[in-house]
Amino acid sequence: MSQIALEKPGVAADPAPVTETMAWWGMLLFILTEAALFGFLLFSYYYVAIQPRAEVWPAGGLPSVKLSLPNTVILLASSGTAWFSEHAAKRGRRRA
Repeated sequence: MSQIALEKPGVAADPAPVTETMAWWGMLLFILTEAALFGFLLFSYYYVAIQPRAEVWPAGGLPSVKLSLPNTVILLASSGTAWFSEHAAKRGRRRA
């Protein structure tokens, strides 16, 4: 008996799990490449900074974290908000 004959009329078939799997792997690889890029940039910055030279590098010394620390907190907070929103939407708790 074919699969079509076994399905109930008016009930939509489940979407192919291959699409979800491919999207999940694609997003995971994208995040990993971005994390690797960030790590390589940090590594190269500190690698060049510890090399012996006659002049100070970078000119004016290392940058302060006055602005980068609050920006990092804002970035993490927005990521958390997006994560909670996604999970609420999956559970069907949508509010205007």
